[in-house]
Amino acid sequence: MDNQLVKAIDHCSLIVADTRKALEFYTGILALELDESRPDLGYPGAWLRVGNSQIHLLEVDNPDSVENRP
Repeated sequence: MDNQLVKAIDHCSLIVADTRKALEFYTGILALELDESRPDLGYPGAWLRVGNSQIHLLEVDNPDSVENRP
């Protein structure tokens, strides 16, 4: 019997100060693939593929604000 409650993670969102610099790290150093399908969400960011999952980079001015946040 499998007691594991979580079978997969679709995506993980990370708040970043600078999307461009974060992309240099994730695509340049970790060699993750940029997912170009990210729509305009009203703030800078990027989606990266990690196997069947994604990392979502969110560049928001005030991480404590709930305005324009997913």
